[in-house]
Amino acid sequence: MPSICIFLHALTSTGVSKNARLIAEHLARRGWDVTVVTCVGGPPDPVLRGVRRVTLCEPEGKGGKRGSMLLRSVPDLRRWLKAHRPDIFLSAGNHAHLPSWLACAGLAGITPVYRISNDLRHGTARKDRFTGMRRRLAARLFSHGASQLILVSDALLDEPVFAAALGEGRVHLIRNGVCMNAVRTLAEAPCTHPWAAEEAPLVVALGRLAPQKNLPVLLHALAIARREAPLRLVILGKGTEGEREALLKLAGRLGIANAIDLPGVEENPFPLLSRASVFALPSLWEGSSNALLEALACGVPVVAARSAGNAAAVLDEGRYGLLVQPYDPEAMAQALLQQADPIRRLMPGRRADAFDLAATLDSYAELLEDLADPDQQLGQAEPSAT
Repeated sequence: MPSICIFLHALTSTGVSKNARLIAEHLARRGWDVTVVTCVGGPPDPVLRGVRRVTLCEPEGKGGKRGSMLLRSVPDLRRWLKAHRPDIFLSAGNHAHLPSWLACAGLAGITPVYRISNDLRHGTARKDRFTGMRRRLAARLFSHGASQLILVSDALLDEPVFAAALGEGRVHLIRNGVCMNAVRTLAEAPCTHPWAAEEAPLVVALGRLAPQKNLPVLLHALAIARREAPLRLVILGKGTEGEREALLKLAGRLGIANAIDLPGVEENPFPLLSRASVFALPSLWEGSSNALLEALACGVPVVAARSAGNAAAVLDEGRYGLLVQPYDPEAMAQALLQQADPIRRLMPGRRADAFDLAATLDSYAELLEDLADPDQQLGQAEPSAT
């Protein structure tokens, strides 16, 4: 039976973590020996069915920022890899790739695979450009020695850093997927948010309260839209107290303090999402947004920034939702108004069918099985339980 180590910073509510859990459990159902290795553990820690868990350092032992913790974990990760020698080493998200490359360097018998989970460019601001340059430099290092690069978005195929690997056949495109049955079942749960039962149009956004998500522009767009209709906004996502306070202060200055709510992370966001008038994805960059696919599965009208990863491809250039420029609050406001209007709105139809999660997970399994042993044929995958 082939073995795999899937490495990431932590099992949290992020898209990288969610996809890593899905891949791990799917491989375990197909007969793989699966170990998920993280830098940190601790609550809330999801149960992984059929998957071994290893934590390299607990938060109380080695605190700090994600990047520094990942780099400090390199010696421990390398020792673990030398002791266990998995057939495949999968680095699940961009932040873990450089530490993964350092930990794997020179270790024979381990096949390194890197899942490119997000855009490398990181927006247009000067700080973002510097970050993008640094990430592309790191990408040149790990992509050179990678057995396979897995890209989650069509847009990433145009990244020059991956051109050599693409020409050598070491790039595989596997788009993120969504389990519509699971999302729709979860959406049937009671919705406790008071705004969901009111008549005023409700805009919902899902994601961290981080600069990447471009939420200040969304607040400006909401303020403009409220000159014509009483839209309200709920943002479900994790953020620091400083990030939360900054958004609340901006809402106060814009005169919309009573029209926004930042309740934090919701374990099951789908009852609220499915009752929204509009789903908003204003991100400056993404890889392949799980939240966008989940909104499509819920049948919610979408407004997305063209910069939000593969949003334009997912929405088929505006056929299944409205696309706007990320720094144009006036255009974003008009798109919100259109999608909140029952007569003018553009519905997603059955677009989510094109991003079936079972097909996505099977693509991972088939690629990794070929890399582990091209001559070995494992049994057929069981139906996905997700």
